[in-house]
Amino acid sequence: MEITRIADRIARGADPADEQFRLLVSSVTDYAIYLLDAAGRVSSWNAGAERIKGYRAGEVIGRHFSIFYPAEDRAAGKPERALAQAAREGRFAGEGWRVRKDGSRFWAEVAITALYGPDGALKGYAKVTRDMTARHAERERQQLFAVTFDNAPNGITIADPAGRYLGANASFLRTLGYTEEELRAKTIVDLTHPEDVAESWRAFEAILSGAADRAEFDKRYLRKDGGVIWMHISVTRIVDGQGRVTSLVAQADDITERRAADARLRESERRFRLLVQGVTDYAIYMLTPQGEISSWNAGAERIKGYAENEVLGRHFALFFTAEDRAAGRPERALETARSTGRFADEGWRLRKDGSRFWALAVIDAVHDETGALVGFAKITRDLTARRAAEEQVRQSQARLQAFTDNSPAIMCFKDRDSRYRFANAGFLERYALREEQVIGRSDAEIFPRRQALARAAHDLEVLTRGETVQFEERWRDGGGAQRVSLVVKFPVADGVGMIASDITDRRLAEQALGEQRALLAEAQKVAGVGSWEWDPESGRVAWSDELYRIYGVARESFQPSFENYLERVHPEDRQNSGAMMARALMDGRGFSMQERIVRPGGEVRYLRSQGEVARNERGKPIKVFGACIDVTEQRHSERALRQAAQDLHGLTRRLVQAEEAERRRIAGELHDRVGQQLSALNINLDLISRDASLAPATRKRLEDSIGLVDGTLQSIESVMAELRPPLLDEYGLGAALGWHAEEFSRRTGIEVSVEDAAHEAARELRVEAALALFRIAQEALNNVLKHARARNVNIEISRVENQVMLAVRDDGQGFDASRARRGRWGMTTMRERAEAAGGSLKVETAPGQGTRVVATLPL
Repeated sequence: MEITRIADRIARGADPADEQFRLLVSSVTDYAIYLLDAAGRVSSWNAGAERIKGYRAGEVIGRHFSIFYPAEDRAAGKPERALAQAAREGRFAGEGWRVRKDGSRFWAEVAITALYGPDGALKGYAKVTRDMTARHAERERQQLFAVTFDNAPNGITIADPAGRYLGANASFLRTLGYTEEELRAKTIVDLTHPEDVAESWRAFEAILSGAADRAEFDKRYLRKDGGVIWMHISVTRIVDGQGRVTSLVAQADDITERRAADARLRESERRFRLLVQGVTDYAIYMLTPQGEISSWNAGAERIKGYAENEVLGRHFALFFTAEDRAAGRPERALETARSTGRFADEGWRLRKDGSRFWALAVIDAVHDETGALVGFAKITRDLTARRAAEEQVRQSQARLQAFTDNSPAIMCFKDRDSRYRFANAGFLERYALREEQVIGRSDAEIFPRRQALARAAHDLEVLTRGETVQFEERWRDGGGAQRVSLVVKFPVADGVGMIASDITDRRLAEQALGEQRALLAEAQKVAGVGSWEWDPESGRVAWSDELYRIYGVARESFQPSFENYLERVHPEDRQNSGAMMARALMDGRGFSMQERIVRPGGEVRYLRSQGEVARNERGKPIKVFGACIDVTEQRHSERALRQAAQDLHGLTRRLVQAEEAERRRIAGELHDRVGQQLSALNINLDLISRDASLAPATRKRLEDSIGLVDGTLQSIESVMAELRPPLLDEYGLGAALGWHAEEFSRRTGIEVSVEDAAHEAARELRVEAALALFRIAQEALNNVLKHARARNVNIEISRVENQVMLAVRDDGQGFDASRARRGRWGMTTMRERAEAAGGSLKVETAPGQGTRVVATLPL
C-alpha cells in the first residue's frame, strides 16, 4: 500500500531534530504525518494533520493519539492494540472511522511504524493517516450495487446496442438455467420465444432510436432446458457523455406463475359464476350500495319464488316481513355491513307467495381496489327444516333433562381431566350439593380423600381399558341406614359417564328370595316335589335339586334339556309326553299327565307332572313351568288299594250272599220247624178247646194260648217276610216293594206309593240284583222313618237302557250332604249293596228339599 511505503520512508529518516525532515513533513498536506512517543503521545504535527483532523499543533502535542478514535473504539482498546501490533511486528496498517476536532467522522487509512534506536530500544512511532472518506463512499456504493445486482430477486441483464448480452445477475441466470459465459454468447433474439421476437425487437429499436426512454412489456423466454417462461420486462438505456447509447439494462420479473394464477383466477371466476348460477340450496345475489338487487341465481329463485326479471332493480327489503320493514331492519343490516364489513342474522323471510321461511342471511360489503363500496354480496339459506330439527333437539334435551332429573338413579359425566361436566338432580340430592359446587370441579375438591381416590381409580380403569366397569358401592343415607348402589361407569368420546342405582331393596329382595328358594328346596325335598323351567326359544332348561334326585342323576354330570328329558322317559310313554308338551306350546295351555321314567340304573319310577305355559302380550309362549312328584309308592299303594277294594267288593258280595242265604235258611227253619210245630200246636189246642167238659177257667186259659200261638205265627210270618219276602221270588221286585210299602204305611202312617214302570225288566233282574234293590228300598224307608220327618214317599222303578233304576224320594227336611258323617243313615250299607250287585248309588238332597236315593243296577 502507498501509505505503508510512506510510513516506512518516514520511519527510516524520522528525526524531529532534523530541520530538513521537519520541512519535508510540514509541507505535506494530503497526509497527516506525525510522530508518537513510546507511550503513544503526539510529539510532532504537520500541515496535513491539521487539515485532516482540524487540530493545530499546540492543541495536540503531548496528548495521546487515542483522541482521534471514536468512543466505541477507545472503549474496545483499539488504539492500544494498534501500538502493540506495531511494537511487536514493526508495523500496523488498517482502515476505520476517526474523529475530527469538530466531532465529525471521516474514513481513514492508517499506517503506524515502530521507531527503534541504535541500541534497538523502542523510541516511538511514525504515524501516517490519509482521509479516504470519498473513496470509501464510492467503494460502498459499488459494493452495494454489486450486492444489489447479484442478489436482486428479479432478473437484471445488460446488453449492447447490437442485442448481445454483456452480463446478467444470478437470478436471471438461475431462471433461464445458463451460466454467465453461456449467456454472453447469446443475443436477445436467441432467448426470445419465436412468437414474441418481433414485438420484443420493436421495443428494443424504439429505445435505441430515442423514440422511447423505457419500455415495459410481457414476453416469453426460452430456457436452456427448452422450457418456456413468461417474464415482465422493463428496459431502459445507458448513454455516455455524448448521448450515445452504450448499453441497455433490463429488469425481468418471472410472471409465469402469476400468469398461470391469472388464468386459474379467470377460470375460477368463470366456474364461480357457473357455480353461483347452479347453486340451488343457497340464494346468492348482489346488491347495489343502495340495496337494490343487481344479480339473481337459481337458488334464489327456488328459495324465494321470484324469477330474475321480477326482482332485478327492486330493493331487497321486499323479502322482509312487514313488522321487520316497519322496524327498519333492512336498512340496519346494510348499515352494519357497510360499517363492519359483514352482517349476519337469522329470522323470518317472505317468499313470493307470502309464505314464511326461517332464513340465515349474510351480507358482505364489496369494495374495489381503492376501497370504495361497490355493493353487497348477499347469501340466504333456508333453515326452516333445521330450525324444526333444532326445536326437536331442544325438546329432546328438555325431555332428557326431565328424565335424568326425575330418574331414581344418579347420573354424572366427567371429562378426561376428571372434572364434572354434568350431574343430575339425584346426584346433587344424594351428596347434598349444589350444581355450582360440582360442575368444573374434581372429586378431590368435592369428596373426602379416600372416597376421591377410589372414584379416580375407577375412572382410570375405564379410560385405560376402554370398557364398562361395574361395581357396588355402600353408603349411608341421611338417617344413617346403610344403602347399596350398583355403579356403572362407561367410556364416552371425551370422558367417563356414570349411572348409579340404589339396589338396597333389590339386595334385600334377593336375600329374601334366596331364603325362600332355600325354603322351597327344603319343602320340595320334604314333599318329594321337583320343579323345572323350560325356555322353548333358547332351549334352556333349569331343574330344581329335588328333580335331580327324582331322576336319579347328579347336577354335576347331567345337563338338563328337553332332549335329555325325553331320553329318560319310558319308551312306551315317550311319544305321549312329547306330544303333550307340543300341544301345550301350540295351545298355550297347561297340562297334567302321568309318565314313567327310567333311572340310570334301569329302575322305573312313576311321575305325575303338572305344567303351565307363560305367554307374552302377543300370546306367544315364552316359558313353560312345571312340577313333578314321584308317585311310584302311591301307584303301588293305589294298586294294592284297588286290589283290596276288589277283594272287599268280593267279600261284600259274599257277605251279602251269605247274609241272604242265612236269611233264607232262618226263614226256612222258621217256616219248616217253628211254623209247622206252632201250626200243629194250634191244631191241638183247637181240638182241646172243643172239649165241652173243660172248666171255664181252663177254657179261658186255653183260648189265650190259642191267641198267643196265632200271634206268634203272625210274628214268625212277618220275620220270614223280612228275611226273605216270598213275593220277590214269585212275583218280582214291584210286587215285593208294593207289599212292603203297604206294611210300612200301616205301621208308620207315612204314605208310600210305588210306581213300577219297568215291570218286565225288573222280572229279568238277577235274583241278587232284585234282592239288593229291595234291601236298598227297605233301608231308605227306615231312614225316612228315623230322620226325614216326611209325610209322603214315592218309590219309582224304571229302565234306563240296559239298567234298572230304583228311586226313593221323600218330602222330608233333607240334609247337607257335604257335612254328613260318613256311614250315617245306612248310606254305606246301601252303597255296598249296590256296588256288590255291580251297580252304583247316589243321594240327592238339600236342606228343606227332601231326599232322593237312586240305585242303578245292570240287567
